[in-house]
Amino acid sequence: MSVQTPSTPPALPSISSPTPSFTTAPKADVPKADAKNAPKPAATLKKADASPLLSPYTGEKLTWDWRGYDIKYVAYGEGPPIVLLHGFGAAIGHWRKNIPELAAAGHRVYALDILGFGDSDKPDLDYSLEFWVKLIHDFWQAHVKAPAVFVGNSIGALMALMTLVTYPKTASGGVLLNCAGSLNHRPEDLPGALRFVMGAFTKLVSSQLTGPVLFDQVRTRGRIRGSLKQVYGNRKAITPELIDFLRNRAPSWIYTTGLSPADAASALGAIAQLNQQPYRLTQLHQNACYLAQQLDHLLAELPSSQTQQLKRLPTDSAIVCLQVKDAATVLALGQQLRAQDIFVSAVRPPTVPISRLRMSVMATHTTDHLDRCIAALRQCLKR
Repeated sequence: MSVQTPSTPPALPSISSPTPSFTTAPKADVPKADAKNAPKPAATLKKADASPLLSPYTGEKLTWDWRGYDIKYVAYGEGPPIVLLHGFGAAIGHWRKNIPELAAAGHRVYALDILGFGDSDKPDLDYSLEFWVKLIHDFWQAHVKAPAVFVGNSIGALMALMTLVTYPKTASGGVLLNCAGSLNHRPEDLPGALRFVMGAFTKLVSSQLTGPVLFDQVRTRGRIRGSLKQVYGNRKAITPELIDFLRNRAPSWIYTTGLSPADAASALGAIAQLNQQPYRLTQLHQNACYLAQQLDHLLAELPSSQTQQLKRLPTDSAIVCLQVKDAATVLALGQQLRAQDIFVSAVRPPTVPISRLRMSVMATHTTDHLDRCIAALRQCLKR
C-alpha cells in the first residue's frame, strides 16, 4: 500500500486390501460446477456419518515435497478416504463443488494438482501416465495410508484405473468420469491420411516456435466452451467461472518469482543495511500492527451480513491482507482505492485461493498515511 501525497517519499520495495471395484460414468458425468451433481460411486462410496463439526471449505492448498518438487493438494473432511484426480489442463479447482459435498457426506477427501498442472511445480520433464501413477501411489503412502476410492476425470480417470490395476491394495474402488483412452494419439496407430495429419500436428505443437501460438488459439474462451459442450451433459454447469478457471490454469508459458542475480544482490544489500539500522524493522513492525488493528476496528463497524464476506488474514510480515470472497468486489475495491491515490493490490484466483486486498506497509509510512488508507477503505465498503 503506497499512499501518494506530496509529502510522501518515493515508494520503496515491500518486505515482503480387497480387490478394488470400479464403476464408469457415462460421458456426460464429468465434474459439475453444480454441487448437487457431485460424483457418487454408489457401490463403493456409501454415505458415512456426516460430521456436523466441519469447518467451511476454503480451498486452501497444502504442499508436499515429492522428489524435490512441490506438489499442491487439499485434504478435507473425516471418514473413509476419496482421492480426486483432475483431467488434462485442469487442477484441484475443477473439484471445488464436489469436495465439500463429499466431505459433508462423511469422507476424507484428497485432491492433487498433478505435477505439471495447477499450482504444483512444472519442471521440464518427460511426463507419462506411469510417471504420474507413481506420484499418486507415493502420495497415497505419505498421506492416505488406507484403501481409498479413486475418482478421476479424463486422463485422471485413466490414472485412477491404472492405480487400481498397478496398486490394488491402495484402493477400495474407483470412479471413471469421461475416461481418456491414452495421454495422446500416436500417429503410428492411426490409418492413412489421418496418420500424416496427426504427425504434422504433433510436430507443430511440440515446436517452441509454433507451439505457443497454436496453444493460445486453443485456449480461447470460445474454444474452451465448445470443448466442454462435448463432454458436459448439463450445459448450465459450463459457467464463466469454470471457463476462466480452465483458461487461467493453462498458460502458454511458465514464469518464476525467483530473484534475478541483480535483484538478489540488491536484496542482500538491503538486508545488510537493515542489520546496521534495526530501528527500521521496529518501525515497520509497529506500522503493520497498527494497520491490522485499525482494520479490525473497521470490520467491527460493519454489519454482520457484510463481514461474512470479509476477513483479515493473520500475518507475521509487513503485508496485511483483507480477504474478500467475491473476486469482482475485490477488483472494484482496488480500483476505487487507486482513484483516491492509495495503491492496494487486488489479488484474485488463481493467484490465491480466495480473493484479497494486499496492503504492503513500509517503515516510512506515518500513522496519518495508514489512517488515510483505513478511511478510504471505510468509505468504499460502506457504499
